[in-house]
Amino acid sequence: LLELFGLSVSIAADGKQAIEEVQSGSYDLVLMDIQMPGMDGFETTKNIRNMPEFKSLPIIAMTAHAMSGDREKSLAAGMDEHITKPIDPDVLRQTLRHWLSIDMITKTPISYDEDEIKFPDQPDILDIELGLKHVIGNQKLLKKLFLEFYQDHKNDVTRLKELLDSGDTENAAILIHTLKGISANIGAQKLFKKVSMLERKLSQNPDSYDEDFLKFEAAFSEIISLLEEL
Repeated sequence: LLELFGLSVSIAADGKQAIEEVQSGSYDLVLMDIQMPGMDGFETTKNIRNMPEFKSLPIIAMTAHAMSGDREKSLAAGMDEHITKPIDPDVLRQTLRHWLSIDMITKTPISYDEDEIKFPDQPDILDIELGLKHVIGNQKLLKKLFLEFYQDHKNDVTRLKELLDSGDTENAAILIHTLKGISANIGAQKLFKKVSMLERKLSQNPDSYDEDFLKFEAAFSEIISLLEEL
């Protein structure tokens, strides 16, 4: 999306790399994920703000955390704004135009080929219309997101079971949060609801989540089967 807006983008895999990138590069703005392995977004932001030369660098939280108080936590950590996933392209563009020079943002997204792609027709599992809204109608990009989700996450149920069985709740929480953000972004509303329920249950009662896990597993299997066909 950022590239469609005409921006140049670099990606850091975690908080440590983000700090190194900021120190070595020349950036106009940072979009900060909150839940990252190792150093989270709050700690990463505090580290950046402790360097005098980056006191005024715009840092915007971008996270699937949308509960009451989450925005306040981001601002308290030194961030300037808080955007929730799934990303609304209009909100993203408006926010960027506020914190960057307006001339840096194209008025309309860069054009792309509009080839007709046959998507699965099961809106109760995968809402294609919603997914397309999140990518400004770019069918190729949405298909790319579907295929990446399938390739990168098709074994996540097994992986999540192993993490929970071994008591690694920290990495289990990161994986669940990742699936929550992606499922919302691609229009997998049913999976989003089930993974959100599982996330809540694990945070409230880590010893009693079996029923919610089974519901999540069923919704996840439906998505993977659809994407396998695609």
